Amino acid sequence: MPDTLEAFWTAVKAGDTATVQTLLAADPALALARTASGVSAVLLAAYYGRAPLAQQILAAGGPADLFEASALGQAAQVGALLDAAPAQVNAFAADGFTALGLAAFFGHPAVLDLLLARGADPNLAANNPMNVRPLHSAVAHRDAATALALAETLLRHGAEANAQQEGGYTALHEAASSSHLPLARLLLARGANPALANAAGLTPHDLAEKHGHTEAAALLRAAVA
Repeated sequence: MPDTLEAFWTAVKAGDTATVQTLLAADPALALARTASGVSAVLLAAYYGRAPLAQQILAAGGPADLFEASALGQAAQVGALLDAAPAQVNAFAADGFTALGLAAFFGHPAVLDLLLARGADPNLAANNPMNVRPLHSAVAHRDAATALALAETLLRHGAEANAQQEGGYTALHEAASSSHLPLARLLLARGANPALANAAGLTPHDLAEKHGHTEAAALLRAAVA
């Protein structure tokens, strides 16, 4: 079993659909397996960018829990689960993330809206060393338009623009690093402090200059002045 389980985790991370299907056919219980840190196979696949594979594992293992449904964008399932147990809206997954944080990280606006409407706390940090809040997860989304839309929603619902995650980074640090000017402007308009330094002593302006983002650097320099 240990060798089979290790082979399963390796295949999930690699997105090796054929091997995963072969292993699941031989041992369907693998669909419900969890890593040593308690992460489900479905979430592990999602973390590694294997969304189709996550769906296949889910189909073999049964309905998604709140965290899996939030990560996969299953708004109807999220709603049904919260109907049954409303208090879990601010619960933590085994690896410390909230459902709202997962919806933000994976870029699911409909799930984000639903969770906020059901009382999810936009300022609840992950219960792990990363200490990320949903806003940090939102602005890190690789699609700029999605990041902006998610950030707008979270800020509208009271997300703290100057919240700091591991290393002292704020959402504005991320916007500066990626030269996401509309996001930087939004954050500044919502009270983000352009002079707030991270643990290494770097401000958002410092990061913009470090990465050669001249427009972002100029925007943040003016904001500090």
